[in-house]
Amino acid sequence: MSLDIYAVIDTGGPEPAELGHRNITHNASRQIAAAGADPWEYEGRPVADTIPELRACLAALSGPTREAEFRRLDAPNGWGLLEDSIEFVRDVLAMAEAHPKARWRVSR
Repeated sequence: MSLDIYAVIDTGGPEPAELGHRNITHNASRQIAAAGADPWEYEGRPVADTIPELRACLAALSGPTREAEFRRLDAPNGWGLLEDSIEFVRDVLAMAEAHPKARWRVSR
């Protein structure tokens, strides 16, 4: 099971236009939540509102201070490692910074 997160914007058509997409295993949710973000709950939120949370989360995941804590949350099966969480949050943050006027769409 995984999370798909999309940055979308209403262009007046029948469906919002997709501006970006990222996917990650649910196994990474505990690491990302422990670092201060919960993209699993971003549905409908303005992208701009989540940028500070994503920046703080990326700093926490990437920094050395809490690495041991996050490593303990690595998925034993190898699907959902700290490196995966860092890459996901980095990519979602880049998408958010590129499209701050969008809204999030989430599929679980």
